[in-house]
Amino acid sequence: MELLLDKINIALIVAILLNLFLGMMVFFNGPKRKINVIYSFNIIAIVSWLVAMFFYRSSSPESDIFWCTILYIAPTLIASSFLYFTYIFPSQKDKNIALKAIIIFIINLIIALMVAWPGFIIKEVNVRPGLEKEIIFTKFYVFYFLYTLCFFSFGFSRLFQRYRKSVGVERLQIIYLLIGYATAANLAFVTNLTMPWIGFFFLNWLGQIFTVIMVAFTSYAITRYNLMDIK
Repeated sequence: MELLLDKINIALIVAILLNLFLGMMVFFNGPKRKINVIYSFNIIAIVSWLVAMFFYRSSSPESDIFWCTILYIAPTLIASSFLYFTYIFPSQKDKNIALKAIIIFIINLIIALMVAWPGFIIKEVNVRPGLEKEIIFTKFYVFYFLYTLCFFSFGFSRLFQRYRKSVGVERLQIIYLLIGYATAANLAFVTNLTMPWIGFFFLNWLGQIFTVIMVAFTSYAITRYNLMDIK
């Protein structure tokens, strides 16, 4: 496979490096804290999504389905780890968190298996010279769409409720985290979730670039308000 190094893939590399930097900063400043570990896992899932897009755009026709499958499995982990993160951020108070974690990741596993099952959600990938590759989805793509939409929406709702009940620095930490994630995710919903479903693929790489917005807001909250107790 010959790596494609056009402007889009170079932008993906930059986004990968920025996300990696944030993930390492969070993890190494609290490797024994659950909240830091889960957030770092979320970043790993995001980086996997970015890497998958890079190789998907570079892949040969023989490996298109493989990289396309990885491209759509990675976001299932982003959604589940983000939702779980909202149960333990800024502090874990839910006594039934273990049960909720099991439910969250079992649903995640089911959706991931649907994506990995050949022909169940992703039917085929068509190469179009001079254009982004076209993905043919089956009618079961609706399950993937609803899973992603519901998990993120519920996570944003939980963060907003935490924001309303918080005060002081904690309130500022939450709002910057919420704005960064919500802005990046909602833009990606359009370019990477909705548009491909209706046959438009010319921006299906842009959602990955939008993660830089999340990185920027989260990094600011860390440096300005010691988000996740990082100093």
